Amino acid sequence: MALIKCNECGQDVSEHALACPHCGNPMAQENKSLANEEVEIKVGVEKSFDFSPQYVYAGFWLRFVALIIDGFVIFGISFVVGIIFGILFAQDGINESTSNILGTIIGWLYFSLMESSSNQGTVGKIAIGLKVVDLNGNRISFLRATGRYFAKILSSITLFIGYIMAGLTEKKQALHDMVASTLVVNK
Repeated sequence: MALIKCNECGQDVSEHALACPHCGNPMAQENKSLANEEVEIKVGVEKSFDFSPQYVYAGFWLRFVALIIDGFVIFGISFVVGIIFGILFAQDGINESTSNILGTIIGWLYFSLMESSSNQGTVGKIAIGLKVVDLNGNRISFLRATGRYFAKILSSITLFIGYIMAGLTEKKQALHDMVASTLVVNK
């Protein structure tokens, strides 16, 4: 078998090759006798590449510590908002249902805005070195983060088994992660 040099990379290539196996450059055929024959073309790189994202999934205890930190942050935010509303509505007072609605809005905006931001995580997750991503490793949208936040209701009403699932599933997903198609991973 005679060898010829590839014009692109300079490697030795079989004279019958239609393309260089090293760089994929199409080869000019000096021998036209192959023109009418069926030829199997094998072009490519010898190594196979795995383009699927590789993550270190955040387990239950790391996520739990992040949640405790977030609890302190939300408490601080709620305290400040409560004082402001208390001053603004001192005459009327704030009833329990208004307080619950405010708490839900604060939690929703905190988690959804932070997890869909360029930080991809809340203050607690950032402190621990975690981030929230979709199943392809991309930053999640505000809408997906909102869905993830309200899906935490499911994780809670199952006697918190939805949260415990983060320690038991293959990708360390809690129930709300499965519902929202998200992962919590190490940065």
